[in-house]
Amino acid sequence: MTATTLQQSMIFEPKYHDFVLKCKKEDHARYMREWRLKHPEYRERQKQTIRRWLENHPDYIYKYNKKWRKSHPFNVLETTRKYRKRHPEYRQKHRKRYAERHPDRNFARHKALNLKVEVCVQCGSTEDIHRHHPDYSKPLEIISLCRSCHNKLHKELSLEA
Repeated sequence: MTATTLQQSMIFEPKYHDFVLKCKKEDHARYMREWRLKHPEYRERQKQTIRRWLENHPDYIYKYNKKWRKSHPFNVLETTRKYRKRHPEYRQKHRKRYAERHPDRNFARHKALNLKVEVCVQCGSTEDIHRHHPDYSKPLEIISLCRSCHNKLHKELSLEA
């Protein structure tokens, strides 16, 4: 074999080699898929391994969940709605705890429920009116706001704090 033929074979050999490896990888992947279907105990062992790893790395779960919730807000809302529908006792328990922890806010909320509110003060909308208490120590002093204006107001208040 001459030097030029050797150089040419070296140039073409990696491409052929990559092709063979790719075929072997695909065959191996197909073989492994079939093997896993025939051996369900492998899946169970894999689950146990993952469970053990997650138990030892709780900070990973926290960071992953936080990132996922931030990037999937509609999924989080839907999941929350489904949970609340399935577990009404959970919500009742938390309402009771909230009332015990914040008696002034609870008193103001009950007083405000009896007041008639029809129009949003900011935009004039009559849809989905909320009652906002600027100061809970004055339960009859409320501002009527639609849902979007009320959310905007609370976002502004949280940015100020």
